[in-house]
Amino acid sequence: MNPLVSVVITSFNRARFIGEAIESALSQTHSNIECIVVDDGSTDNTKEVVDSYIKRNERVRFYSRPSDKPKGANACRNYGLSVSKGEYINWLDDDDLLHPQKIEKQLAMLGHSSDDFSVCQIQVFKNNKDQTIGLRSSYISSDDNLDSYLRQKFSWLTHAPLWKRTFLESMKNCFDEDLQASQEWEFYMRALSKQPQIQFLKEPLVYSRVHESNVSANDKSEKKVWNYFLSRHKIYDGVGKHFSEPQQEYLRKFLLERFRESVVFRYDQTAMRIFELFVRKEKTISLRSKTTYWLAIYSFKWFGRGNAFIRNIEYK
Repeated sequence: MNPLVSVVITSFNRARFIGEAIESALSQTHSNIECIVVDDGSTDNTKEVVDSYIKRNERVRFYSRPSDKPKGANACRNYGLSVSKGEYINWLDDDDLLHPQKIEKQLAMLGHSSDDFSVCQIQVFKNNKDQTIGLRSSYISSDDNLDSYLRQKFSWLTHAPLWKRTFLESMKNCFDEDLQASQEWEFYMRALSKQPQIQFLKEPLVYSRVHESNVSANDKSEKKVWNYFLSRHKIYDGVGKHFSEPQQEYLRKFLLERFRESVVFRYDQTAMRIFELFVRKEKTISLRSKTTYWLAIYSFKWFGRGNAFIRNIEYK
């Protein structure tokens, strides 16, 4: 068995790292690899670095994100999938690395099975992969993967799974191009809602790099609050309709907590968007509570305080 595997690397201004990412794809012990780089409009010398590999290895291809696609890694990942030819797909970020046996070991599990994808452990490192920090999650599976992933008891990064192309095509839409954060969570939740067959390797076969430009300086930034809300709301309003009541309750609390944050931090526009998209329409929130939450927005906006308005969350 020697199927073609597409490694799709998305990149933006990471010329200093992209070469290592490409090398990790080309160094796989499974040799039937195509390495596709999709650039998101880099202004550094990313293209020159990739071109140097293309000249030496015909397995490497370079694409720029089409102008009619929104900026961001999600559109690049989706476009990379559309131009790829592999029977199996492995996404990879431009600052992360694959273990040399990653694809070989996961193919050994998937190749003769009806399973849809395989997930391996993730090793976090700094500067180089010999400077390891530890595993990203102590475990990567549970007796109820959907519920555990929903509640963020563990997480999978983009490059941890090896996917059968047939499963990705059954999803129709992979990464949501409206999201600028929490897109992996939203994608995996939709994937898990299809009740896929998954193989798990406890061995760390991918490396996630920690560096100054991929660490958020403000975990409560307005952009992050909005995107974390939006990703959960898309699930709650979509496949979440088929979740259990406790799982739906968890999502409602999460959505209301993002509303609370946007009010307290005086992200007025975001607070109003969340109110209109979720709070006002949500049947489990009483009219009295909706009125109180609406007043909270303006109390914090005008007076800088108003905790009494949002202290209690009700679903009645």
